[in-house]
Amino acid sequence: MGGDHIEVDVVETGPVYPLAFTGRTRPAPSGTSIGHPLVTAGTLGCLVRDNTDSSLCILSNNHILANENAATPGDAIVQPGAYDGGTTPDDTIATLKRFITIGMSGNTVDAAIAQVTTPSDVVDQMMNNLMPVPSPRHPAVGLLFAGGCNRTFFNPIQDVLTKLNIAFPAGADSTATAELGMNVEKVGRTTEYTTSTVQEIDVTTKVSYNFGQAAFDGQIATAWLSDGGDSGSLVCQGGAGGNEDHCGGCFLTSMASSMLGEDLSVHQQLEKEFRERYLSQTRVGKYLIDVFFHNQERLVNRARQVRPSEEDRAHARSLYDRYSELITRIMARPYADETRLSAEHLTEARQALELTKKYMTAQEAAVADGFFDLAKRAQGLKPGEVLQALNNPGVYNQVKQLVSRIDFLQQPEP
Repeated sequence: MGGDHIEVDVVETGPVYPLAFTGRTRPAPSGTSIGHPLVTAGTLGCLVRDNTDSSLCILSNNHILANENAATPGDAIVQPGAYDGGTTPDDTIATLKRFITIGMSGNTVDAAIAQVTTPSDVVDQMMNNLMPVPSPRHPAVGLLFAGGCNRTFFNPIQDVLTKLNIAFPAGADSTATAELGMNVEKVGRTTEYTTSTVQEIDVTTKVSYNFGQAAFDGQIATAWLSDGGDSGSLVCQGGAGGNEDHCGGCFLTSMASSMLGEDLSVHQQLEKEFRERYLSQTRVGKYLIDVFFHNQERLVNRARQVRPSEEDRAHARSLYDRYSELITRIMARPYADETRLSAEHLTEARQALELTKKYMTAQEAAVADGFFDLAKRAQGLKPGEVLQALNNPGVYNQVKQLVSRIDFLQQPEP
């Protein structure tokens, strides 16, 4: 996700979500787009009162309002978020007041508040009144901060209120403790109103930020409830519940999770943002994304035929442990990262390729060698320079020729 202009072609794609809550709205209800100007966009969770001075504030995540610990109290907060066209000063709706710093371990909340600049610019209700705001009859359960295609994670709401020293306007009885099997609901920027069922409590999970992976303890997990941009949504008790799995378009990540024995669902939002904001803006990236979604069923069936050995699983896990934080950092800000593709990186990639060839047909292995030959040309380049190379017409034509050599793949319509 980002604020760049994106031209949309009519092509066969993966899951598509509505983006109705991305506009500028005054007075702004909860569930709409918001963020620090240096952040893409997240969700305005709800209105709260600061217990220290009774001021009216907006509740959302640290990574939405405080730019992952990098912001300073007093910074402007815009509605809508920058990705949705929000700018300062025209769209400034609040100023960052305080946030709970995220460390590498021992975290329980990803939370921040911003003091409303003009009280008449906000309204204490959810967008389109899709669900009530927190009250004793409709208690809040958590603050949504991470998730993927089949899991959503949120902070226990009482931890959020206590650590930020805030309260809901409706009073102290407006919260509930999550329980297994509890139905919950939320209203968010991207997927609007959704409902799911609590599947796990007291969960420990790792979430990727610009500064690395941060461990969170005591979290709550449901089945699918959100997508990128829904971070900061308030989760309340209510709704019909459900156990939806949206991993049809995320099969490769699901397969990688199985291969590595690691829960990669929390990386889904970052992967989606990288794909949409950076990779799809290049000729090669857009083409390969189109190929994947055009052949999704074929690729899923082909992948399911693979039965990796324990030795190969162990090798994959060792590479994941070594490179996961680097890859996460690059995906978050590719044009700012100074890492260069080295000979050592290519050597390890070649070793991994040779191990995977035993699971390929001769045709697939030859194409893989062709892709590796293209990758070698990128030695010495930084991530942003690699993305620029992926927009080269010559490279694009070579990639198309390689893909066309795999018989079972159909070319997407131009």
